[in-house]
Amino acid sequence: MQNMSIETVKKLNQNNGFHFFSSGAMKFFDTELNEKVFVSKNKLKAFFTTSEQFDEHSSRRHTVRVCNLKTGDVETVGKFQEFFNEPQALKHALNLSKRVVK
Repeated sequence: MQNMSIETVKKLNQNNGFHFFSSGAMKFFDTELNEKVFVSKNKLKAFFTTSEQFDEHSSRRHTVRVCNLKTGDVETVGKFQEFFNEPQALKHALNLSKRVVK
């Protein structure tokens, strides 16, 4: 279910003193954000995906992230750059949002 924008997640992170979405961090990892956000059933977590590319010789890989909606903190779910394509990462993020209970 997408009922939150990535902009809302970014503001929550920043307003709570975190820097996950800072321009420096995003540029360092050449990070791109997917706009889709999947909120957990209990409304405590928001799952989204990013993609990163190490350098021009590396392939772009995808990572699932989770934002704690109480604290604004963002963490990696699983491994950094775990997915080879965006559809795989989005499917995993959606599935996680459906089963998270804590």
